[in-house]
Amino acid sequence: MYKEFEPAKFVCPGLDGTERVSSGRDSRVFRSGDLVIKAYYLGTEPESLLFYRDITNFTAQLLEKEDFTMSLPVSGDRIRLRANPFIDMYTCEACGRIKGIAKYVPGTNLETVPRIFDIEEMKMLTRTLGYTLER
Repeated sequence: MYKEFEPAKFVCPGLDGTERVSSGRDSRVFRSGDLVIKAYYLGTEPESLLFYRDITNFTAQLLEKEDFTMSLPVSGDRIRLRANPFIDMYTCEACGRIKGIAKYVPGTNLETVPRIFDIEEMKMLTRTLGYTLER
């Protein structure tokens, strides 16, 4: 057991009337009021979740301090980058899955409206994003 993921007694999302808002390669996301709960599938490596949490929270702090915008390479549109930090991560005593909690951010989900951005344009932009943020 990782001490970072202390067991917590919460009702599993989806079983308590929370609304499932998304599913991904490694998790399902549920909304509960002004929070979202990301329930990672069993077998997801705890080390990768710790790294993901730390990078996400560091990026959120960085982007909060600096007004960081990027220009989309084809359209020239400028977008402001933001990251939604984790409030907590814990191991669910009921199901054994690691859960991440963050604030709910209203808006369009790229999964549900995939044509907001040109996919090839987003791929070009994100190829250099890590390098750009490091500078």
